[in-house]
Amino acid sequence: GDSASKGKKGNENIYPSLMGGGGGGMEDVVKRVKTVEYQQGVLDFISRIDQESRRLSMNILNPEPLGQNLQNYAQLGCAIFNNNNNNNVQKSNFTTDDMRQLWSSHLSPILEASKHTDDPNFTHKNWTKTLLKSLSPFTLMDNIQNTNNGGRPMNPQHAERILGILTKRILGLMQQLSTPTTNTNNNNIIGNLESIAPPLRIAVVGGPTVEGMGCRRSRVEIPHGSIMANPSFCAFPYRLEQFINGILLPITVRERLAEWTGIATNNNDNNDIKTALQGFRMVEVLNLGEEGTNSEFSTSIVRNRMYPPFGKGMPGIGGLTYGGGPPDVIIHAYGIDDFGRDVKEDMSPFYKAVRKLEKQRDRLEYEAVGSPSKQKCRKEDAKPPPIVISAVLEETSLGKETSSSRSAMTAILGDALDDAEEGELTIPKLAHVGDAQSEEGGAFGMAGHLATSWVLAFDLAYAAINHCASIRGKDPLPPAPLPFSNNNNDNNDYTNPRCDNGIDSPCIFSFLAGPKGTASRPSAIASSLKPYVVENTGWQPESDMTAGFARKTGLVGTGDGAALTLLFRNITRPVRRFDVVTLRSTSSLWKDGLAKFVIVTGGDFSHGSEIAEASSRSARETSFEISAELIVEGRRTSGSGGDQHISYHFGLDLEDGQNSADLGTDVLVRIILTNGSKFKILGLMLCE
Repeated sequence: GDSASKGKKGNENIYPSLMGGGGGGMEDVVKRVKTVEYQQGVLDFISRIDQESRRLSMNILNPEPLGQNLQNYAQLGCAIFNNNNNNNVQKSNFTTDDMRQLWSSHLSPILEASKHTDDPNFTHKNWTKTLLKSLSPFTLMDNIQNTNNGGRPMNPQHAERILGILTKRILGLMQQLSTPTTNTNNNNIIGNLESIAPPLRIAVVGGPTVEGMGCRRSRVEIPHGSIMANPSFCAFPYRLEQFINGILLPITVRERLAEWTGIATNNNDNNDIKTALQGFRMVEVLNLGEEGTNSEFSTSIVRNRMYPPFGKGMPGIGGLTYGGGPPDVIIHAYGIDDFGRDVKEDMSPFYKAVRKLEKQRDRLEYEAVGSPSKQKCRKEDAKPPPIVISAVLEETSLGKETSSSRSAMTAILGDALDDAEEGELTIPKLAHVGDAQSEEGGAFGMAGHLATSWVLAFDLAYAAINHCASIRGKDPLPPAPLPFSNNNNDNNDYTNPRCDNGIDSPCIFSFLAGPKGTASRPSAIASSLKPYVVENTGWQPESDMTAGFARKTGLVGTGDGAALTLLFRNITRPVRRFDVVTLRSTSSLWKDGLAKFVIVTGGDFSHGSEIAEASSRSARETSFEISAELIVEGRRTSGSGGDQHISYHFGLDLEDGQNSADLGTDVLVRIILTNGSKFKILGLMLCE
């Protein structure tokens, strides 16, 4: 269809003014933008991006390198955005006052996008309205500006990458929908895009609040049978995904897009296309929050890329599956919760790990691992490390080691949460307060989770709009994207499997147990161990609920002296890091456990006893012990009562003691239960 004309009224762009009024500040009269106006503006924006990309012959359905510079896509999106709002965004720095007015003028579409996916009748509408009215636009952007980024909310390279991913996603959708097909399986309309133009993928790490504990505390009833009763689908990570997708691509817009395109002409009808588009997401958010963990636990996940292969969604509500692999953005939200002594927060290792990944990739060319002919790798063929955003309750949470300079952006939530929770107090208490509404745990209830999703989304929007304003007038015609490299000459084999692609785990052996790990069942742990076991007396993968759902699965040693020996022969990549995750508990069943870990590197144990004995002179041994006892000093580690449990992480840099393992050598790991009757290992990682 003539999509361009549908976004205009005569020669006048009917996209509503970003600023509402004259754009001069909060004193101006704010024009209230209706939901239907906003949706028409989104349609016009998408249509113009589609037209301009065709003029520039930007065919994104061809494969591009994983680390493709996305500047061309970001510039395209910004050029259309700036042109659509030419009368309102004339300056190079979009101020916080401008953004506050933007919020105030768009309360109607914000309300619509805030509807929970499993609340089709919007029974929470009045409750949501109350929270919106109580939330001051001044607290939304509390100290958002990061002075380390030249007064801008986010490093320009990070903002550019986020915008590039989103613009490319829109282009991919339009090009896919505009390509006639005889395929009657309309799910493939979306599925084909996931590897070519995937959504912006965000992971949220944190403790019990991120996991969703306490989210059901509210002065509004949860609809009967709603997935909101499940903490994961009540918590702010899920709401953030739904809200951003509802803002960027409202359901009405998706329906209009299906009517515009030519795909329905061949063995498809519009209703089928609309159904397929209901599950289409511009953004995916993966909730990796887990009570009883700390920042160092998540550090091992990020450093070793131990992300789950997929995240389960809920059928029928638009929640498909997480695409897997490292995310584009990580929201570090451990600053929200306060734990006891054993899990006291120290975010420094997390930021150091991400910075190290960035430095490794920033080398323009590096030698492929173990390449016999000095083959080179290039950073464009590796997915960039995730952009880190910090979420804290108050600015005082940021010490020297956790300052905003360590992350791309810091969202300070406290004042906005106070506004929302105070607004909720104006609503009468429920007549019958059940267990859900009075549950313990978590830093805040449902109102706080909804407000957190608003703050995070709006801070990201501010970074995006500010970036577009900063490049106004700069090269509106994006350069051609970098072609996919298939160069196979001896010195520059960029497709060599020894080159790091930024996605695969850099480990010769690894597993992380649990519902959000890489091995959710005992059989998965057993499969990982089987090729390397040379001795086992008393260690078995098990699943039990004595330590709670999050830590039900693990490798369990039973009986005094239980021993497990793993031998990794002729390793194909160096081993410089050893990470262990274990259960710590106050329970009498577990707390007396003590395990000794021994790692031997530099030896040859694969070619007979004589060679093994000879190599023992040069072999290097490292050992340490880990206790299973959790010591709690007057503070609960969870709100569930009774015994308490945490996931304890211990990491060892083998290079520090010159005990790293080189290519082609053997690595031996031995684990012995030296005290107590039981010990549970939740994760093991031998990594480069």
